[in-house]
Amino acid sequence: MVPRPRYSLLGLLALLAVPVQAAPLAPRAPIQSPQPAPTFIPAGARGSLVVLTPQGPPLTAQENQTVSIPVAGKVDAIEFPQGTILTGQFRRGVEGQGTFTFETLLLNNKVYRINANSDPLPTSFQSASREFLGAPITERREYQRGNATSEYSGAGGSLLGLLPGFGPAAVAVGAVGSIVGTTQRTQAVDKGTGRQEAALDGVLSSVLVTQVASLQTLSVYFLEEVNLENPLATLNQSQK
Repeated sequence: MVPRPRYSLLGLLALLAVPVQAAPLAPRAPIQSPQPAPTFIPAGARGSLVVLTPQGPPLTAQENQTVSIPVAGKVDAIEFPQGTILTGQFRRGVEGQGTFTFETLLLNNKVYRINANSDPLPTSFQSASREFLGAPITERREYQRGNATSEYSGAGGSLLGLLPGFGPAAVAVGAVGSIVGTTQRTQAVDKGTGRQEAALDGVLSSVLVTQVASLQTLSVYFLEEVNLENPLATLNQSQK
């Protein structure tokens, strides 16, 4: 029979008192401080922005026409969130292409003056409507006729001087001259306007246009630095 080992009370207490080594703690990751927000768009920055015009027919921009294009995306390190708007004009380029020249930027409810261009876009020619081209001509005729009506009314009142008791006859002579001059000017305007409208019926000019569709990518290049801490204006809720 194998004798069992005998432990004294002091021996057992000594065994229990042996310290247990704890597992080493994993090193903590260093706490990174938040990066400061960029304060400018550098000259030479380029970004591909998504056009956010409403779904439907594409936006048509005519040569030298001012347009506002809602976009979103990123330029350099600057986020362009939804609600960003680029405003500028469409300019004729070379080899049947054109570019947008942007002059203002609405970013995070702040308006900035910028100098930026889009990459070249395809163009086409669109016939201008007779109503569009003829509007200034018709407006000129109506303006002259309105002036003539006022001058006739004033001259007619002056002609009361011809009647006894209504003032000197010299006033009436001037009134007659005013009526004659007004009639001659109106006839000249009508004659010139008629020739211009006849020319419109024969030949209609065409204008250079481009189209920008919803969700289309628009590449934009900034020619000058934009200081984001110096906006032209800040919009409030009612101005959005």
